Amino acid sequence: MSKAIAVDLDGCVANFTRAFSTQAFTLYPDAPIVNQKDVTSWSWHEWYMGGGTRAREVIEGTWDYINKNPQFWLTPEPLFPKQMVDVRAMSREQPLVFVTRRGYKDDRAFYFTQQWLAMQNIPTPLVRTVRAGEEKEAFLTDMGIRVIIEDSPMYVPGLLSAGINVVLITWLYNRDVVDTGKYGEQGLYRVNDLRNALSFAKDIAERPNSW
Repeated sequence: MSKAIAVDLDGCVANFTRAFSTQAFTLYPDAPIVNQKDVTSWSWHEWYMGGGTRAREVIEGTWDYINKNPQFWLTPEPLFPKQMVDVRAMSREQPLVFVTRRGYKDDRAFYFTQQWLAMQNIPTPLVRTVRAGEEKEAFLTDMGIRVIIEDSPMYVPGLLSAGINVVLITWLYNRDVVDTGKYGEQGLYRVNDLRNALSFAKDIAERPNSW
């Protein structure tokens, strides 16, 4: 099996929340700028601006702008700025595959994401875009990757069921995700930051029999 580590970008490496809400504020001055710790639900429609019609208008309008202007993906700040040195160090000793749904309708987002990683001094970043209708676990299985650093509560069940270990960076919106133990030897590992996520993932990837 591969010793590569899959790494989700937004909510793990990049501060999408800050970048998206800043763009929303630029387009709609009544939209608040928020940070990662403010996100209480995976669905922005449930919490941003209190939810409702205006929130939906702002969120959808901001996404429409981003889809037309994918250079937006150059703007997020690192979510753990001081820990990017760990990402750089890890990328030199172990294959990292950065996984994202960014711009699945537009390949330009893919190239801007590569540029963003290069701006963070990640050498020759390998980016994999999940397309519409695809699931992360399918291509991770095809690539022989057995561990992913993730933040989304939506993907955990499918990943675990497919035999992928999940190192979950804990945020308010994924606090209800639990590992019930029904998925076999692989499992869910909770951490508080990117540095610990990389450490756990490296250990799992190097195990001779981790699933």
